[in-house]
Amino acid sequence: MKRFILKALTFIVVFISALLIISKIMNRDNNSMTRELSSPTLPVVRMQTGEQTYNELHGLVSATDVTFQRDTMTVLGPNRELAFSVELFDTKINKLAIEVRSCDGSRLIENTEITNFQMVKHIISVNTSIKDLIDKDTEYALIVVITDNNDREIRYYTRMIWSEKLYVSEKLAFVKEFHEKTFDNTQINDLVKYMESNSKGNNTTLHKVDIHSSMAQLGWGELEVKQVNAPALELKDINPETASIVLNTVISSGVGKKKVYYFVEEVYRIRYTPDRIYLLNFDRTMTQIPNFKGDIYANNKIYLGIVSEQTPMKESADGNIVVFVVANRLCSYNITTNKLALLFSFYDENHTDSRSLYNQHSIEILDVNEAGNVQFAVYGYMNRGRHEGEVGIQLYAYESEKNTIEEIVYIPYEKTYEILKSELQNLLYWSTEGVLYLYLDHAIYAVNVPKKTVDKLAVMESDQSVSISEKHDLVVWKEEQGLCLMDMAQEKKVSIEAWEGESIFSCGFMGEDLIYGWAKNSDIAMDSTGRILVLMYQINICNSQGRILKKYEQENVYVTDCAISGNQITLERIQRLENGNFKAIEKEHIMNNEEAAASTAQTP
Repeated sequence: MKRFILKALTFIVVFISALLIISKIMNRDNNSMTRELSSPTLPVVRMQTGEQTYNELHGLVSATDVTFQRDTMTVLGPNRELAFSVELFDTKINKLAIEVRSCDGSRLIENTEITNFQMVKHIISVNTSIKDLIDKDTEYALIVVITDNNDREIRYYTRMIWSEKLYVSEKLAFVKEFHEKTFDNTQINDLVKYMESNSKGNNTTLHKVDIHSSMAQLGWGELEVKQVNAPALELKDINPETASIVLNTVISSGVGKKKVYYFVEEVYRIRYTPDRIYLLNFDRTMTQIPNFKGDIYANNKIYLGIVSEQTPMKESADGNIVVFVVANRLCSYNITTNKLALLFSFYDENHTDSRSLYNQHSIEILDVNEAGNVQFAVYGYMNRGRHEGEVGIQLYAYESEKNTIEEIVYIPYEKTYEILKSELQNLLYWSTEGVLYLYLDHAIYAVNVPKKTVDKLAVMESDQSVSISEKHDLVVWKEEQGLCLMDMAQEKKVSIEAWEGESIFSCGFMGEDLIYGWAKNSDIAMDSTGRILVLMYQINICNSQGRILKKYEQENVYVTDCAISGNQITLERIQRLENGNFKAIEKEHIMNNEEAAASTAQTP
C-alpha cells in the first residue's frame, strides 16, 4: 500500500510538471522569424579570493529553480568577506544586490543592496561581508542580482560556504601555475612529480590528455601553442583536503593565415597537505575550432584537426552534404562544391568575449536534405539573441538557397543545462511531418509544429524507462502492462504486453532492433544496496513492427544484465541450482549478422 501511494504521488508530480511544460509551449509566441543574433548584453560576474579570480557567472533573466543551481562553490573569507567584480561591458545598471538563501531556496536569509563599490571604466569591484546569519561549514545559495536601466532583473547563482582552512587560494594558485608551466619547456619538468605517466595514457592524440599521459603530451606535443585569453577557473567542490577545479581557456598555434585556435578544458582533482599539493586526477580536452580556409575533404574523409572521434555528424541521402558540430559550431560541407559554411554559432570574429564563448549549450543536428537544408536544435544557456540569459530548447530551420535561419519553436526550461542535456540525450527527434519528439521531466512529448499542438505521449518514473535507437527514429518506453515501441518517422506505435504475473524490460537497441526481456514478478527483488535485481528468463529481439526475430531461453538460466556493443549482445547470466541457490555462469554472446552500412563521409 505504501509503495502504491508513493508511486501515485510521483505520477501526480510528474503529471503536473507535464501540464506546465505543455502550457509553456502552447502559450509561447512561436512565430517563425529570420534575423541575425543580436550581440550579448548581460554583464558577467566573477568571484575573487585574494589575488585569484574564479567562478565566472553568467546571468539568467528567466525563472529558475534555485535547488538545481549547484555548478560552482564560492568560499567566504574568515570574517564572512565576499569579494566579486561585475564586468558591465556596455550595460548600464540601476541596482546591485545580493541574496543568501538556503540551498533549496525556500528560506531567504539575507537580501542586501550593494551601494558601496568601486568602478573603474566598465568594471565594478565589490568588497562586502555576509551578515552574521549563517552557520560555518554549511552550504547556502548566493545570488547576485543586477537590475539594468530597463528594469530587467538579471540573477547570477553560485553555492556559498563560510569555512576555515579550506585553502582555496592555494588550491586555485596551484591549478593556474600547473597550467602555465605546460607552455614553458624550461618549467614543464617541474610537473613530473605530479604526473603518473604509464601505459594507461593515450599518447596518440592531443584531444585527450590525462594524468597517465607522457610529459610530451602534457606539453602540447609538437605544437607550438600560445595562450589567447586568461584562463577561467571554476571551483566545483572543496573541503579541507581536496578540491575539484575546472579551467577553461582558448589557445592558438601557427601564425598568419595558418593560425589555428583551440578550446581547452582542464579538470583537476587535487589534495592539499601542509607540505605539498598532490594531483589526484587530471583530464584535458583540446578541440580545434573549424578553419574555414583551405580544403578539409580528401580520401572520402573530412579532416577537422584535433577533435573528438565522436564528432556529431549527419549527411544528406546522396552523401554530398555533410553537417557536423565541432567546438560549439554547426558547420555544413558541400563535397561537390568543396565549400565549408558556418550555419550557427554564438561566437564569431565579431563576438569573441567571454559571453559569446560561454559553453553551456549543445547543438543537435536533426535533419539534412539533399538541397542542403538543415533542421537543428540549440539547447541550454542562450549566450545572445532574443532569448539571451534563458535556458531552453530552440528549434531552427536553415534554408540553403536563401542562406537564412528561422526560429521554429522555443521551449523554456527552469533547470540547468546539464540536467536538460541529460534528459534530451534520452530523446530529441524531428520527423519529416514537422513533429518534434522530446523527453523532459520524465515525460515524452510530441510537438506538432504545423498544427501548433503538444501531446504528452507517456509519463515515466525514471530516465531508465526510455531508450532510443541508433538512428534516433525508434523509441521504447515502459508502460504499466509492458512496453510501447514507437516508430517516430512513421508515427506508428506497437504495444508489447506482458502476461499476467510477469513483466517486460527493455534492454536497449542493437541498430534498429529492440532487445527486451521477460521476467516473472516473483523473480524481481531489491538487493541489500537498494538496486532492483531482475532475473529475465527469456530475451527477445524484435524489429520496429514488433515482429520477433530471435529468442534466447535456457532452462534454469536467467539473464541479470544485457550489454549492447556494435553488433554484439553480451548477456550476464546466473543458473538456479537444485537447492534453489544461484551461481554465476559464463557470459553468452549473441551476434547480429547484419552490419550497419558505413557512412560515406567520416572523420579520421
